[in-house]
Formats: sequence, structure tokens, C-alpha cells
Amino acid sequence: MKLSTIKLTLIAAAAFSTALFSTVSIASNAISTVSGRIDELNNYLANLVTLQGSFKQQVKDSSGRMIERSSGKLYIARNSTQDNSTQGKFRWDTITPYPQQIIGDGNKIWIYDPDLEQVTVRSQGDSLANTPAALLTESRGVDDIEKNFIITSKENWVVLTPRKQEGGFEKIELWLGGGRLKMVEVVDSLGQQTSIEFINLNYNKPLSSDLFIFTPPAGVDVVGE
Repeated sequence: MKLSTIKLTLIAAAAFSTALFSTVSIASNAISTVSGRIDELNNYLANLVTLQGSFKQQVKDSSGRMIERSSGKLYIARNSTQDNSTQGKFRWDTITPYPQQIIGDGNKIWIYDPDLEQVTVRSQGDSLANTPAALLTESRGVDDIEKNFIITSKENWVVLTPRKQEGGFEKIELWLGGGRLKMVEVVDSLGQQTSIEFINLNYNKPLSSDLFIFTPPAGVDVVGE
């Protein structure tokens, strides 16, 4: 998988987590530009701690040409404290068309490509800076969210537009259906669009800490920090 696709995957996965916390905080402060659907979603997600389920992802270029389709499993354990020095954890397992794991253990991000026999490791905080992933699984105050995003809505969609174009993306769109978040779309600065549909999501079920521990397999190349 190309580095740009990995980055967009990280952004899109993080955007979902960002949306979960953002809607909770924003609704409580009655931001007028966001529709009443936010309140509906807020009622369901107010106490969200963990999330697990499946995803289907499509990546298209600026002309609408399909670049990639993939599917897999996701796991998220948010930082539910007010300690910003503690980062949440996530796991993004792509199953098809080829396996790949992206694991954020709260300290580092591990990207494992079995076909390449390669592991790329980065600092979680540094890698996700200036992207929606900066809020990934973290409990942030509404002041932080408003500082970073302009929030609007259109029909069933909530739109988050970054106030500063530093993260390589133009906007995040969230589709709400039946009081739950169903889809996230991320458009990058070159017009490339990543769409992720979430399937069979389970909220606040216990997640094993082992899900967020990664040890590079013997014999693979480890690149990075």
C-alpha cells in the first residue's frame, strides 16, 4: 500500500473516532450550524468508551476513478480521561484485497505489511499531528474542537472543515442514519476521496488489551523509530 493511501486510511479511521467525540461535545454546546441529528447521535454516544466492528473502504481519485477497494475490522479504545498526555488506542485490520495491520498502542503506530515482510513504526503523537487523527480516541474539550474545525450540516451529513489546511485534507463528511454514524468520507487536498462504510458496530463491549499490542514477527524488516 502506498504511503499516501496509508496516511488517508489513518485519517479516515481517525475521523470516525473524531466524529464520535465531536458530536458529543458539539451538541452539548448547541452549535447552531449543526442539525438536530447531532442531538440524536449525542444521546446514543454520550458514554462511548470502546468500539468494534467491520468496515468497507473505497478510494477514488479527483476524477472519480476507483483506485482501491478494501475491507476489514476495526477496534477503538478511546482515552476517556481528561489527561491529554495519555493517548487512546486503535487497531485497523485490512483483510481484503490483501492483509495489513495498523495498530496505535498509545505510544507508537505500527504498520505491518505481511506481503512485503515489513513493519513501519512511528511516534503516534508525531504521526497524527495536524490531521483529524490528532483527536483519535482522545477526550478533548469543545474549545479544542471548535478551534480546529468549522462544523456545518447538509441533509443527513455533518461536515467538518479544518480551519487550517495543514493536515492534507479538505473536509470530513459524516453520514447519520437511524441515530448512528454509518459512513465517513474524507477528501484530501488533491481531491482524492476515501469513503468508509461501517458495519455491525458494537459499542462499549470489553476489548482485550492484547488487541493493541504489536510485536514485529521474526525476520521482517522494521523501518522507522
